[in-house]
Amino acid sequence: MRIVDTGTAQLSNAEVLSRIRDLRSRWKEREAQARERNSSLRSRPGNLISVMENVEHRLTRPEAPTPLAGPTAYNPATAIPMLCQRLKPYRLTKPELLQISNLRPWKITHMTLVIEDFEARFSEEQQREIVMVVYEVLGGTEYPKFEESEEMEETEAEQVNGITNGVT
Repeated sequence: MRIVDTGTAQLSNAEVLSRIRDLRSRWKEREAQARERNSSLRSRPGNLISVMENVEHRLTRPEAPTPLAGPTAYNPATAIPMLCQRLKPYRLTKPELLQISNLRPWKITHMTLVIEDFEARFSEEQQREIVMVVYEVLGGTEYPKFEESEEMEETEAEQVNGITNGVT
């Protein structure tokens, strides 16, 4: 994807990372050309450089793998279009697809936070299919688990009710 104007659309984390790396490589080239010509360049604000370094570090840090780093990193150039194509039958919105590509949710409970009215819009089978498509295309650190028994749900509900009622 070619970014014409970075202020006009929402970008995925992969596109932001690509843009930052592209800008840094262009700056290095310009600095090298300026050194060859013995001319000076406009200095860049120090806070801009530190923000760009911080964003790049957060998107690629191996100690807390994100979809763009670690052993389960995916190639955004091929994975995101494939993800959009495979999720097309579910009629997800562009912001929902963007969040899925950025967060790579691997549980149904995670999907409920990313997709509006997830449980109302999709049957249990469709919910599982969506999670599996995300896992198959984007990979993940954990294999999706769908074994939520009614007992577990009841226990979680009791814990939530205990917390809200002041009982621990």
